[in-house]
Amino acid sequence: MVLTTPAHCPRVRRKKNSEGVRRKRKQQTPRQHKDGAAAAPAFKPALVNDLATTDLKSYMTNFDPKSNYDYIALFMSYLEDKKISPVTFNHVYTCFRDAQIKAPVAFRQAFIDTRNKKGFVEFSSPFDVSLTERGRNHVQFGELKKEGG
Repeated sequence: MVLTTPAHCPRVRRKKNSEGVRRKRKQQTPRQHKDGAAAAPAFKPALVNDLATTDLKSYMTNFDPKSNYDYIALFMSYLEDKKISPVTFNHVYTCFRDAQIKAPVAFRQAFIDTRNKKGFVEFSSPFDVSLTERGRNHVQFGELKKEGG
């Protein structure tokens, strides 16, 4: 059986240079966008040693977080209640570690997603993060609160 292409489906030809050899795609340098703009530098979180989180687990008993969005909003609320100012990515990372919860691998991206997709946090840099009213309401009155809690 011979397969042929129908007349209405022209064959796609690959571009060749003057010697008749296919051109290879130009290799992009790592962490570079297609438009040539440089990507944001990776953020490596660190523990905050002087942050007392002994009551964090008891604070979490009233809540049922299901995603990183929820954990970030919950930890931001906890830090806000402790009057920590300004809150940084490192403070939230310390909460993840002290609560023995796996921190997101792409930690900075988790904050960007929490801001852009849920609107729970607002920040201009990793060293000044704030919980929005929407995030505060999600923690206090939303689906994050345990039933009967």
